Parts: sequence; structure tokens; C-alpha cells
Amino acid sequence: MATLLADGLGDALEAEPAVPLHLVNIAGGPAIDSMNALILLRQRRVDLNRRIVIHVLDQDDAGPFFGMNALAALTTDGAPLAGLDVAFDHRRYDWNDTAALAALLRETDGAIVGASSEGGLFEYGDDDAVVANLKTLRAGSVRAVTGSVTSNTERHRRNITVSRFKLHPRGLEGFAPLATRGGFRLARSEPAQLSDQVLLVPV
Repeated sequence: MATLLADGLGDALEAEPAVPLHLVNIAGGPAIDSMNALILLRQRRVDLNRRIVIHVLDQDDAGPFFGMNALAALTTDGAPLAGLDVAFDHRRYDWNDTAALAALLRETDGAIVGASSEGGLFEYGDDDAVVANLKTLRAGSVRAVTGSVTSNTERHRRNITVSRFKLHPRGLEGFAPLATRGGFRLARSEPAQLSDQVLLVPV
């Protein structure tokens, strides 16, 4: 996830120095993938001398609270993100109502914006929610979207039927049409044990 997000934003950050960077994390919990993407970008010597905000859209408080403390630790002297101007913004969000997401994206007008949802929207949201959120991100000029997509192997689908987790095992072939309806194309994917990590770019 972090590698895909860093890859998806790297060129824009190089081409537009000093332009603010906003990372929108849907159902992000502590948003560790956003922080790891920043660490990777810094290791690649991408210019991060700009205002950076990690926006966590999550109904829970515990995960974002942990993430806020993790970011504070990562920006202390000698830590991987030391010296960067990074803020952490937690907002409660129901992905079935994208009004709050649209309002946030209006606040980021003119900035470079990337979005992610690890173990969130693309795995637990229904088709309508996935498409609605992607359409909102597309309308907000988001440069790259990353997320995890539950695999649809027979074994995995069988395991889900007896699990308390209400996952949607779409696989890449089931997810790609939703991305298209939302205004994005599947640019890259990386397999994992139970899911595929995807990079979407606007069409």
C-alpha cells in the first residue's frame, strides 16, 4: 500500500514543489500506510518541503488516536519524518454518505491529493458505496487512490461464509469495473495472502 501510494504521487510531487500534499485515508484507523508512504518518499529524496496533512475519515476514535501519537513520534528529532510540516486530521465518516468527503476535498483545492483505504472501503463497502466514493474522489481531482481488494478464490469465499467479517470477495476482475464507473482505472496491483493491493489513477 505505501509503495503504491508513493509511486502514484511521486511524479506530481517532483513536478510541483511547495504545493501542499493531502493524504485522505478512508476507514484509515491509525493511517500507518499514509505515514509509511511519506517515509518512502523521503527515502527516495522526493521534495516534501511543503504543508502535509493526513486526513483520517473513520467512525472509530481509538485507531486515529494511536495514529496521531505515532505521527508525533515519527516527527521528533532523529525520527524518519523529523522536520516535516505534517498534521493529523481525524473526521468521523460514514462511507455511505459522501458529503463529508466532498466537503473535505473542496478544502484541498489546488493541492496534490492522494487517497487510500487499507482493509476498508474496497473490502467492506458495497458496490454503490465504492463507486460513490470513487466518483467523489475523482471530482476532487485526487491524483492516485490505493486500497486493498479481497481476493475471490474459492477457498477464501468459503472462509468468508463462516467468518464474522462481512467482506466482499470481488477479486480484481470484480473490482475493476467499479473503478471504471468511479472514474479511475486499475494501473497496478500487488498480490497479498488474502487481498490484492491496487493503485488507481484517474481516467
